[in-house]
Amino acid sequence: MNVSEDLINFFKVLGESTRLNILNFIKDEEKSSQEIQKALNKSQSIISQRLKNLIEADIIVVRRKQNKKYYKVKYSQILEIITRTEDLISLKNKAKIDKLTDSDILDTLF
Repeated sequence: MNVSEDLINFFKVLGESTRLNILNFIKDEEKSSQEIQKALNKSQSIISQRLKNLIEADIIVVRRKQNKKYYKVKYSQILEIITRTEDLISLKNKAKIDKLTDSDILDTLF
């Protein structure tokens, strides 16, 4: 099986904490770059670069209103992918904890 470059690049873009935090912040409504910068407590240049990455990856869209730019998630399925991935990670972590707990019980009993 050959994984497409588009899929690899999509996950590369999502694989950075500031970009994920931006998506989380704008998931319910569009926000200005200033609002994003303030909420994430990052410099203007960092936010600007991460927004550019997300736009180029076709993950978010930008709308101009007067002299401000507003950003929103382009496809709701992107948020669904993130949520499902978080659920999978939680499930895997729970399984690890359960396995450790079972192991500790066996060590205690025997």
